[in-house]
Amino acid sequence: MLSTEIPWETQLGRKRWRRPPWEKEMETTNVGEDGDDEKGMVLFKRECNDKDCKLGQNNPTGMEFKDHRELRLIHIIGRNGQYGLWSLKNTLLYYIRLPCTLNLHTEFTNKTHRELRMKLKVLIIGGTGYIGKRLVKASLQQGHETYVLQRSDIGGDVEKVQMLLSFKKQGARLLIGSFNDHRSLVEAVKQVDIVICTISGGHQLLLQLKLVVAIKEAGNIKRFLPSEFGANPARMGDAMEQGRAIFDDKMVVRKAIEDAGIPFTYVSANCFAGIFVGGLCQVGHFLPSRESVVLYGDGNQKAVFMDEDDVAAYTIRTIDDPRTVNKTVYLRPPANILSQREVVGIWEKLIGKELKKSSLSEQNILNIMKEKDLAEQGVWSHFYHFFYQGCLANFEIEDDAEEAFLLYPDIKYTKMEDYLKQYL
Repeated sequence: MLSTEIPWETQLGRKRWRRPPWEKEMETTNVGEDGDDEKGMVLFKRECNDKDCKLGQNNPTGMEFKDHRELRLIHIIGRNGQYGLWSLKNTLLYYIRLPCTLNLHTEFTNKTHRELRMKLKVLIIGGTGYIGKRLVKASLQQGHETYVLQRSDIGGDVEKVQMLLSFKKQGARLLIGSFNDHRSLVEAVKQVDIVICTISGGHQLLLQLKLVVAIKEAGNIKRFLPSEFGANPARMGDAMEQGRAIFDDKMVVRKAIEDAGIPFTYVSANCFAGIFVGGLCQVGHFLPSRESVVLYGDGNQKAVFMDEDDVAAYTIRTIDDPRTVNKTVYLRPPANILSQREVVGIWEKLIGKELKKSSLSEQNILNIMKEKDLAEQGVWSHFYHFFYQGCLANFEIEDDAEEAFLLYPDIKYTKMEDYLKQYL
């Protein structure tokens, strides 16, 4: 049986956990056998004052508790030396893994959940890009050992060089590698646990096929997050031909990942606020007008808008979460599911002025597209699907997918009213 002698003070990195104030109130129960993966456990009970407490989900032991309102802390010890902890804090249930064998006993909260997550080695490819640089920052902030792939030919771009140097000052490490050098990719991948790719534009997405081959050869990656971060391509099979190539390419990469048996998470982040909300959802506008706005149709189709820093924060939270492995994770917090007209209304309220509004009919936008080059047609087609068809918010999330807002309620995401305040 498992020992009930859990030390009240255990060193974990620089954090020291002390005897909980309710120690004398605690009853200890032994369950299972030592070394039995995800079955051997020490169960600590303490009365929960919250009448609405629920056991929650994702209990890999499959055990049932007759009075789950007493559940306070479960300590699971497996043969691999990793731990799982569940704690009932209000109505939330958590699962974490620690990187080493140690006995730990502490009251478990959202804060300690973040502090105790396994610290991983995370490689970000495309780290100097629009979303990549935010992922580097988020990975560092969440305590992961963060690596950024540095191309050998980047020396001619002074801004990117300076950005890479700033990453180093923040604690990131640079790894030399290139999609044109298979061996360099394999060697870079071998040094980390997680790979996140953020390359974009044209057919660059298909370069990830080389990365898939490298990850397969390396054989050590616990999770791969390919470059997605927009609309879920699996739902865009009927997109207009002008803009479908990007979705088709992402699906090609997905198939390669799944055929290779690589653990993955696909992040669907919908509309980046800086690209959409800043210009009141108008193509090619990135600052909100104080005079007028063009509405697409009646402006009432719902879309989903995300602060880019929140996209990064949610993304990094998924990388070691067993609930998100081999799944699509949608980022669509309820307060940010808005129509274009609602976004405009928020801006009008902030500036204390009503904008002059005109409307662009569905036929007009199709006519405009005909006059654009192929790249611009792709952009306009996406706006068409988002703001005329409402394809980002007109469906229920699939059973085999997850919603980040529900998985990580402790993340205080930015609402679009607060986002627009920076433009005042």
